[in-house]
Amino acid sequence: MKNSLEIKNKRKLREKHYLNKDGTITAHIYNYDVHYLKDNEYEDIDNTLIKNGNYYTNKSNAFHTYFNNINKKEELIKIERDGYYISMYLNEGKIVNSKKIKKHEIEYDDILEDIDLKYQMIQTKVKESIILKNRNNIPNTITFIIETNLELKLVD
Repeated sequence: MKNSLEIKNKRKLREKHYLNKDGTITAHIYNYDVHYLKDNEYEDIDNTLIKNGNYYTNKSNAFHTYFNNINKKEELIKIERDGYYISMYLNEGKIVNSKKIKKHEIEYDDILEDIDLKYQMIQTKVKESIILKNRNNIPNTITFIIETNLELKLVD
């Protein structure tokens, strides 16, 4: 807020508090997480994608997401948190140099014929969109290979 100073020790997952010039306090309460806990302090979530070697990764969150940046078939996306991970590979796809990077999203063009993949970092989530560019060329299946050190359970 302009003309206000954030009171960082009042932070919560979904709250920010500001000290106004007149001595009053304004609380902003969000319906999504704006902070994450790091070393017993709440830090701002910043999902801006930055280049990190062969990957793009988010700057600051309780989890780290890595998006492939190289031109060969490898891990497409990896999400890590607290020593756990999940990695996804596109079984028949290809990673190509044709990608669009925006502040919080990455889009891989033509990862399959007439198909793009887009990933968006949204606070504490990663949204995947499969974009079909030709309705006359829709595959019967798209297969992902998933590797993880989590215990997987089938529910219902």
